[in-house]
Amino acid sequence: MVHTVLGDIAPEKLGITLCHEHIFCGSGDMAKAFGSRFYDKERLISAAVRQIREAKEKFGLCTLLDGTPIDLGRDVGLMVRCAEETGVNIVASTGLYYDERSFMHGADFGWITELFLRECREGMEDTWKTENPVLPGMLKCATGSAGVTEGNRMYLAVMGAVQKETGLPLFAHNEHRIHTGPVQLDVLEQAGANPEKIICGHASDSDDIPYLENLLKRGVFLGFDRLWGEEKHADTVCRLLERGWEKRLLLARDGGAFVGFGGRRFEAEMCRKENTFTAVLDTFCSMLRARGVSESEIGSMLVGNIQTLFA
Repeated sequence: MVHTVLGDIAPEKLGITLCHEHIFCGSGDMAKAFGSRFYDKERLISAAVRQIREAKEKFGLCTLLDGTPIDLGRDVGLMVRCAEETGVNIVASTGLYYDERSFMHGADFGWITELFLRECREGMEDTWKTENPVLPGMLKCATGSAGVTEGNRMYLAVMGAVQKETGLPLFAHNEHRIHTGPVQLDVLEQAGANPEKIICGHASDSDDIPYLENLLKRGVFLGFDRLWGEEKHADTVCRLLERGWEKRLLLARDGGAFVGFGGRRFEAEMCRKENTFTAVLDTFCSMLRARGVSESEIGSMLVGNIQTLFA
């Protein structure tokens, strides 16, 4: 079964799925400290609901995998509201980004691992105290531009151990320009993670086919989840499809109603007309069709492969 924020569903009910998006992603500390001066939650929910509904009504979107870990402002209540108001499945994540927090230096591996295991088994945030706890349906880990540092190695090992114990799919953020994928996978596998349950994310950052194929040969899914309408992204996906990797590719944009990175401010984001939840289903899939990609292949990347991931 797949844990969504509104309860469990069977994998075959996932339908058209974007493998890595966000409702809100940014600084949870800033949101907690400054409240509506940082962002207005009700306005954000309204914007997210409008955008998700458009993707559902125009392109058949059924499910969003929200890849926001605990240290990037994950808000379970916000996701629940959006799922209730749109009828789209939202799968929440637990895990850690690559930023090394000072309070984690020297932390006991077993204790940190147990905290995540309890969240997976009992519920996220304060929902474990309620009659209907919300369970994470995904795990999240990340390696940044510094590569697999000592601290990052511990973060990865924790999430690898949690994946081994829970069987949940794991989305792994990477910096493919410096080829972090293979080393990251080494650490995850050493901790017991199953590569067939791993999405090696942000593969769209690379057009190095031998490098990408070497990752695929280890059994992972590749997440082409930074699809901004660039021709090279479509070309890379097509080359991998031609080489027989249809069953291991997933699509998304890694966008959101408000992603507070790179100096983006809430007011400006609320004024933009672009809907990131429709970009892949509209523009990118049209680019693939123009290159001769079949509806069956597109269906694998948006529907079938996600079902395999969660089976």
